[in-house]
Amino acid sequence: MILSDSPQAKSGASLKDIRTDVRLRERSFGPLEGQSLDALIKLAKEHNTSVVNFVPEGGESPEDIRRRVRNFVETRLLEEAQKESTDDRALKILLVSHGGAIRELINYFVSFGHHSFKAQKEKTRIIPPNTSVNDFLVHYDLQTFAASPVKTVECLRLHDVSHLPESFQKQALSQKQVNDHFKGPAV
Repeated sequence: MILSDSPQAKSGASLKDIRTDVRLRERSFGPLEGQSLDALIKLAKEHNTSVVNFVPEGGESPEDIRRRVRNFVETRLLEEAQKESTDDRALKILLVSHGGAIRELINYFVSFGHHSFKAQKEKTRIIPPNTSVNDFLVHYDLQTFAASPVKTVECLRLHDVSHLPESFQKQALSQKQVNDHFKGPAV
C-alpha cells in the first residue's frame, strides 16, 4: 500500500529489497512499554519533568534516539548512496519508522538549514502524525566530507496526510502525542 500510489510505482519501478535496521525503531520506554501514554505523562509529572525529557529506568533518552538516527543517516544511507554514486539518477529509499525516530531524523535534517524547512517551522517540532508521509532530498558529499557526509537536505513534504480519507486526516492530525514542552531546533 505504501508504494502503490507513489510516482515510482506508477512508472513501473519495483521494490528491490526490504532491509531492516534497529536504529529506526521507536524509543524504548523500558518498563512502560505497552502502557498508555497517560501512564508516561503521570510518571513524568511525578518526576517533575516534561514527557519528552523523562527517561524511565531502562528506557532511552531523546539523545539516545538522536545518536542512533544520525548514525543511520551517516552510515547506512551513506553506504547506499555510495553504491549508486556512479549512476546519474537520484537514489530513492523508502524508510518506514515510528514518530519519535522520524522526529529525530527531521531535526537532524533541519540542522542543515535548507530554506525548504523554514515554511514548515512549527511542523518540525512535533512527532509526525501516524501514517504521514515525509519526503526529503538528501545530498551527500561523497568525496570530501569532514564532520558529516551530508551536504544539504531539502524538505519536499512534511507530515503529509493527503493520501488518507478526510476523516482519517483529521484523526491523524489531532492524535495525542509526546510533544509537551518539546522545543526542537530553530529553523
